[in-house]
Amino acid sequence: MAQLTVFIPSSIAAETETASELSFSSIPSSVPVLSLRVNVHSSVYNGPHSKVYRANITDTAVVLKISTDKQSLEDLTREADAYRGLLTPAQGSLIPLCLGYYQNDCQGCLILEDCGDPVAYLDFSELSREERRYLRKKILHVLVEFHRLTHHYPADFAERNVVSLDGKYRLIDFHDLIKHECRPGTVAQMTWPTDLVCTYLSVAALDMGLLPEIKFPTVTIGNKSYFALSYPPKHIIDAILPDWFDPSLWWTIDRVIDWLADVQDDYEAGLVDYESVEGRNQLKMRAPMPEPKPDYIH
Repeated sequence: MAQLTVFIPSSIAAETETASELSFSSIPSSVPVLSLRVNVHSSVYNGPHSKVYRANITDTAVVLKISTDKQSLEDLTREADAYRGLLTPAQGSLIPLCLGYYQNDCQGCLILEDCGDPVAYLDFSELSREERRYLRKKILHVLVEFHRLTHHYPADFAERNVVSLDGKYRLIDFHDLIKHECRPGTVAQMTWPTDLVCTYLSVAALDMGLLPEIKFPTVTIGNKSYFALSYPPKHIIDAILPDWFDPSLWWTIDRVIDWLADVQDDYEAGLVDYESVEGRNQLKMRAPMPEPKPDYIH
């Protein structure tokens, strides 16, 4: 089992003002397999639950992310598991390379490639509005590719969790990931950057101030357009709409629209199937009945 020793000089150990030395052991399937002694040369973040330091391993600039309590240890272990598993294809291009994970009885240490400073901390004051928008588009592009590749979305996505070095952007902080399978073909067929057809990516674009430049996809039901991701695909809607449905019966349209939204929610939760002919037939049989015509309409 490989050993890791982290030396933190007194000039960086601000809380105690004394030098400290932390010892860790590698966990199964972690890399590297060699024992290391790492001398910290600067502090990146000093929080109540975790600390982030910069160091060098031979000629490689690295970041050490160290947990300081039980909850942050659980979070860091979960993040390390993600790096070693589902995030492996994204390493080195969309996220930092993971160089190893070590633990002791109460702390964890995740070693990552140093990919620069958080974007939220950079000074963009001299940039024009269009230049800032251009940079945010580049960040959003990284997020899109990450989602396309991993089928997950970082729950804590924000500019503070995007780092930049030499004009390249990387996502960080993956202790909480949301598994999200976009509707088949929607992400892969995205026409960048004018169409976003994923709810999470659309919200990210909105938060980054990139709308209305990026438009939301719509689906036509009756004579109106609705946000496409809240409803089944158009060909499914056409297959399960009740035979009585008529857009001119305006007083009963809301009931059908609400039912279609419920169908999509149930489908995403795995409660119904509309991909098969049998599933669509069952849904159509459960479609709502029309509301009675109001008395004031003659």
